[in-house]
Amino acid sequence: MGEELALTGLLKKVASDFPDRTAVSTCGEVDLTHAQLQKLVDHTATLLAASGVGAGDVVALAFPNTVEFVILFLAVIRCRATAAPLNPIYTAKEFEFYLSYSGSKLLLTPQEENQRAQDAASKLNIPRLTAKLHSADSRITLSSTGIKPSLVSMSKVVNDPSDVALLLHTSGTVSHPKRLLLTQRNLASSVQNIKWVYKLTESDSTVIVLPLFRVHGLVAGLLSSLAAGAAVALPAAVKFSAPTFWADMISYNATWYTADAIFHKKILKCHLRKQEPAYPKLRFVTSCSASPAPSIRARLEEAFGAPVLEAYAMTDATHLMAANPLPEDGEHKPGSVGRPVRQEMAILDEHGAIQAAGASGEVCIKGPNVTEENETETERGGEEGDHSLELTIDIEFEKFSGPKKFSYEELMIATAGGKILGKGGFGVVYEGHLRDARTQVAVKIINSDSHQGIKEYKSEVMTLGQLRHRNLTPLTGYCHEANKFILVYEFMREGSLEDHLFKGRSLLTWERRYNIALGLASAVYYLHEQCDQCVIHRDIKSSNTMLDEKFNAKLGDFGLARLVDHARGPKTTELIGTRGYVAPEYYISCKASKETDIYSFGVVLLEIGSGRRVIDSNRDPIGLVEWLWKQYGPKKLVHAVDERLGKDFDKKQAEALMIAGLWCAHPIATSRPSIEEAMAVLNLKAKAKLHKLPLKMPQSLRSIDRKVSPGCLGFWADASL
Repeated sequence: MGEELALTGLLKKVASDFPDRTAVSTCGEVDLTHAQLQKLVDHTATLLAASGVGAGDVVALAFPNTVEFVILFLAVIRCRATAAPLNPIYTAKEFEFYLSYSGSKLLLTPQEENQRAQDAASKLNIPRLTAKLHSADSRITLSSTGIKPSLVSMSKVVNDPSDVALLLHTSGTVSHPKRLLLTQRNLASSVQNIKWVYKLTESDSTVIVLPLFRVHGLVAGLLSSLAAGAAVALPAAVKFSAPTFWADMISYNATWYTADAIFHKKILKCHLRKQEPAYPKLRFVTSCSASPAPSIRARLEEAFGAPVLEAYAMTDATHLMAANPLPEDGEHKPGSVGRPVRQEMAILDEHGAIQAAGASGEVCIKGPNVTEENETETERGGEEGDHSLELTIDIEFEKFSGPKKFSYEELMIATAGGKILGKGGFGVVYEGHLRDARTQVAVKIINSDSHQGIKEYKSEVMTLGQLRHRNLTPLTGYCHEANKFILVYEFMREGSLEDHLFKGRSLLTWERRYNIALGLASAVYYLHEQCDQCVIHRDIKSSNTMLDEKFNAKLGDFGLARLVDHARGPKTTELIGTRGYVAPEYYISCKASKETDIYSFGVVLLEIGSGRRVIDSNRDPIGLVEWLWKQYGPKKLVHAVDERLGKDFDKKQAEALMIAGLWCAHPIATSRPSIEEAMAVLNLKAKAKLHKLPLKMPQSLRSIDRKVSPGCLGFWADASL
């Protein structure tokens, strides 16, 4: 009974029910029936078992879309082992990371080999085998040795629904990709859901478009077809080729295909360039992973005479979650992801209550297709985890240019004096001297046991490392080695603005203060308006405003920074920042935006002008913004200027600085200026009249729009699903 709920059990039953139906074809080379495929899988499983593959072992497969991949994937899970498909065009460094991070015990590649994968496995001391199927009547041959498999012993191996069958990597939210583990039960449930919603039968046939190392291609294209007794054709070029796609579809009498928006666009473009004399009669086309533009979907339907059914999927749900129905089963709503497919789905508010249509909330799903075992880097440890983390960071940083990668030894020598410049929440900053030109630098060593610290390290390199502006602290280098994460900055001789305003380093003159305010404004303008993507800093404050030898402002510490498309609104994130500098609405919504940065910028302006900390309970029980608002009125704000300056300040500039600060720190986000408007006030432009603020400090709007996870798999969406 247990095996019936496992994917291997489903496929075994199909081989019995439809033994002579075509299962897998490689265009022009090999055609396998379901019975032949089952025999090949069983025999290959015995070879793998004789090679030492057992229950729970992870076996990596680096193949293009070939029949060898199909047989080996099914043989690996038949051994109760876990298959880890890898992109065959990974770089050597990427192979090294994924082989290490997955804990692979064996690497399988084509007989033609994959030198990058082989080299990475060799470096990690992972055994390697190549595989080849010469014809439909032959068997898979492995490059191992004179193994003598025993079919009798393999017959005693019974697959359990709880066997972890598939290991995939998805984007991580802390420091590495997430290892996602799917069981035989997950796979069996998902393929049956797909078979049910699209009414797949043994009469259907498809050509694989997507790579089989992706869950969409593997589960929706290959496994659901095999579980229905249907036929699957693999492209002759072992990967998608638009010019030959329709020839393959016609040759194998395809009745449907599945793809994402990018591949649909390629297929349509090829059709418009050169039309085929005739097209196969398609029952439907599915689109998943990304929704096609309405015009593309309409042109696909017109060109190929079949409905294009949009669907929604997540790897955590073993692919399919929701889909538009076939025409005979209900209305197709373009732009909608359709209805849940044989699983429980609800949209909940932050308290776990079901939302009404049209309301925002978190979409939660439940069913046997939903994985229960997602392993992240927090569950891994030791040297293997450290090595994997360094490799994945290397891979990410290879996409960028700019800062230099230092060795750990170089930086330890550079900071041998041990002079501490400052301490933060995630590390300590030391003074350093590089050997090459005796260059003085600031070296920040991040706490390696802090996942937030490592996340900030990556953000700093990938954000600040690509930015160039006279009012940003230059990042000159970085290092991640020996479980150490280090950032190297240009040395700021005058420390931070906080040092001078509040720690007695020196009394800043009014001229220097005003120039610092203008410089900081220029930095924010660059981040918000001049970069390719808007950079939300999320931690603008006096201690992050550095000063060079000429007291020019240099905004630093981009560990919390986020990139946002200029056309998009604020993004829900975790609440993070420094008390006093955080905008009121950010406490409630957790949505960082230009407006929340403007608020923090305004607070710093007020600190510069008043010489008071944003929060100083020893001096005043109320915060700086509220205290200064009480001083607001005709010619009153100048009395709030730092008393240590006496009368040595420019009154027009002082009034402009204080009003700009209060305007930026307005409790209501929609009442704040843009950075351009604030700069116009600071620059005393004739057209920029000093903004008139209410005499009484307004109360902040308290609208709740926050994601609170109720403890099940979910994503933020709209209840009109």
